[in-house]
Amino acid sequence: MKQRSKTPSVSCRQWRRPMAALAMVAFSSSAPAWSQESPQADQTPVAQQAPVALAQAESADAGLKEAAASDALALKALQTRIEELEARAADQETVTVEDTGGEATSFKPSLSMYGFMTLSLTRSWVQANNAMNNIVHEEASFTFSNVNLFFQSRMTQSLSALVELYFTFAPHGNETFNPYQRQDTTVTETSTLRQRVLGGVAIERAQATWQRYDAFGLTVGRFITPYGVWNVEHSPTIYLPMVLPLSMVPSPLLPTAQTGLMVHGRFFPHTGTYIDYAITAANNRSDVEASLDFNDNKALGLRVQLCNETLKFSLSLGGNGYKGHVDIRKKTDQIDLSVPTIRITSSSVDKHTELSGSFDVVLKVFGARLQAEYTRSILKYDVHPLRMAPFYNVPVTGDGYVPDHTRWAGYVMLAYEIPLKKLLDDTTLTPWAMLERSEFEDSNPDYDANDFRAGLTFKPSSYWVIKVEGATMWAPESKSIKSNIYFAGAQAAVSF
Repeated sequence: MKQRSKTPSVSCRQWRRPMAALAMVAFSSSAPAWSQESPQADQTPVAQQAPVALAQAESADAGLKEAAASDALALKALQTRIEELEARAADQETVTVEDTGGEATSFKPSLSMYGFMTLSLTRSWVQANNAMNNIVHEEASFTFSNVNLFFQSRMTQSLSALVELYFTFAPHGNETFNPYQRQDTTVTETSTLRQRVLGGVAIERAQATWQRYDAFGLTVGRFITPYGVWNVEHSPTIYLPMVLPLSMVPSPLLPTAQTGLMVHGRFFPHTGTYIDYAITAANNRSDVEASLDFNDNKALGLRVQLCNETLKFSLSLGGNGYKGHVDIRKKTDQIDLSVPTIRITSSSVDKHTELSGSFDVVLKVFGARLQAEYTRSILKYDVHPLRMAPFYNVPVTGDGYVPDHTRWAGYVMLAYEIPLKKLLDDTTLTPWAMLERSEFEDSNPDYDANDFRAGLTFKPSSYWVIKVEGATMWAPESKSIKSNIYFAGAQAAVSF
């Protein structure tokens, strides 16, 4: 509550000034008798005494004006201070916290929403003698994908939360074989009779993070696995090509996201140099690993990254290690009506240990960029699963079970960012080329594949990019994929 100031207002001072001047004139004209005993006072004419009295009145009025001005300044300062206190009291959300140095700082909780989305136009070409014929969609199609929304909340200076949702039209249009069917999720609204295509929502991540110190932080929930370059920078407005590398599709060599906890931090050993680390403990990979685990031994991971950044040069070196225990189970029920009892038995259909490692490097020099990633995984089985035909999801005759094997994938990308600041402010044009190699099972060469891609990425601003890309993929050791598959596309990606 405001307190009323005891300082008189300026308006009161204004009507006191003429009264004070009149009082001075009256005092000088009605002097007491003892002041007239001076012979000099008797000899001074009245005409000469008037200016003296007027000067004295003006001097007193000037003093009053100066005092009034001083009081006005004091009143203004007091009013400003009161307004500041009122504003601070009105802002109930503002809290005071202490940083690591022990100094008090002001922080205001916030909730923000942002995201990205893409619109692509693609066309593929597959020859008739290729086993991928009629599996890869060839006709030119517009595809609306990567509709990701982020909700970020900062509750305190050290506590935050992040949710990333991925909206998709899937499973609408998905194809399955044996028997073949294409899913159609079109429904008709009963109230409006309008047809709608129902889609799905995937939780990319939902995590809470406590980070009071640079060197130590804790994240719990569903988080992105901090490995490589592509998986961390998964916004289409950041990475250059249109599609993911072979190491991430269709079966990622490392989990792209995990449910568990992660300890992470950053050290600054030198100016322009920092070291990031992350230690993860999460559910092992399975068909329901986002919410359940069938092993008491958690999957463990380690990430270490060294970065050095200057105005003209930057280098990033990163490495990952991951060990998981996969156990995919099925349950059967046995009903005995004579007792009656129902017995549920559980058995593993795929049980193995995976040991994976990856290495990544990004080098930037005067606009040139060299980026490379290599991932390798060793799988040791306790229960060997049946070998399934890709896309058809049926057992392959003659091959039996999947043996212990090693798989790996890697790529090298070269790019050059052409600066157009002199012509178009911060606009950039980046030509790039990328060569990939993957072996998803070293005992079966039919899974080996090579891929070459090249394109242009035009970035008018940091909010949106336009991409043009061409690619070809071939499998030189495969007996069924006997010819190249060609791909061309264009994409517009927007961040908001």
